[in-house]
Amino acid sequence: MGATLLRVHLGNSSVRKERVPDEITRAFLGGRGVGTKLLFENMADPRLDAFDPGNPLILATGPLTGTYAPTGGRYMVVTKSPLTGAVACSNSGGYFGPALRFAGYDYVLVEGAASRPVYLWIRDDQIEIRSAEHIWGKRVAQAEEMLRSETHPDARVALIGPAGEKRARVACVMNDRGRAAGRSGVGAVMGAKKLKAVVAYGTRGVSVGRPEKFAASTYAAVQTLADSPLRSGLSMLGTAATVSYMNAVGILPTCNFQRGVFEDASKIDGERVHFLHVRSPETD
Repeated sequence: MGATLLRVHLGNSSVRKERVPDEITRAFLGGRGVGTKLLFENMADPRLDAFDPGNPLILATGPLTGTYAPTGGRYMVVTKSPLTGAVACSNSGGYFGPALRFAGYDYVLVEGAASRPVYLWIRDDQIEIRSAEHIWGKRVAQAEEMLRSETHPDARVALIGPAGEKRARVACVMNDRGRAAGRSGVGAVMGAKKLKAVVAYGTRGVSVGRPEKFAASTYAAVQTLADSPLRSGLSMLGTAATVSYMNAVGILPTCNFQRGVFEDASKIDGERVHFLHVRSPETD
């Protein structure tokens, strides 16, 4: 059996489950691959403006999402980018991706646009498109709290703030308060659809085909990561830990990758950010 797709049309408030065939998930692997395939198959005209209701917004998990494998918390947001006009494929970690799979869905494909602000509530087989007019304009932390209070205290939320609502072309889709699908303006597409949030809570879990082999492979991967010299830096500083190295070898994207070196890289690397905002938050 293939993966499960939840198709949501905000224009006519319809929802339905579909199967994504095995040949597609095997060929494109899930997450970024299947999400991009779904975008191409469901966008009638690639010349459409990114804010057009005909531009699908796809939340896509991968085959490891929801398992205990390293990177098992990831999900993708795939759509046409309002920033570049090309394919947007933005990635985030945290707990939203696993929650989506625990509810039984590998992909959510959102079509059309609502006439008024809404949010999508997914709880296993219970799918609702609810009004979000009372949280439209709220910042991410407050909106997430409100959504949990009216759905489930353990629900996970992917949402936009005021920037996404106003279609800022660099707006992110946020989850778990501080995590961001932050590339290519995917939050602005949510705003154009008047979709404030997708809220997910599931009780089904995720199974693997060969548990013993999966456990052994996962353990080996964890050991490899534990032995990596990058581990401590990434754990403490996040992706910013790689800035200095990438700059030193000339692969730090600068001026839309016209150059690979940034002369002020030391002012934005992980150590500097950590010093300014963690160790010395009062420093200007």
